Amino acid sequence: MKVKRLALVNGDEYENVELVIEIPIEIESIVPGHFIGVKTKQYTIYLQKEFIASLQLEKNLRAISS
Repeated sequence: MKVKRLALVNGDEYENVELVIEIPIEIESIVPGHFIGVKTKQYTIYLQKEFIASLQLEKNLRAISS
């Protein structure tokens, strides 16, 4: 899924990234279903879904956590 802007609860922000659900088995085996990948042009980071504060999709849809 293409994301225009992604904000994390710690204040970090990413622009023009892609969310991926293919998680390496080493991470997925620790806490299944709790991680998501954020793919940039240079690297992919894996973080807990709860760390996402808000995201803005390219199609002008926006989701903000409570």
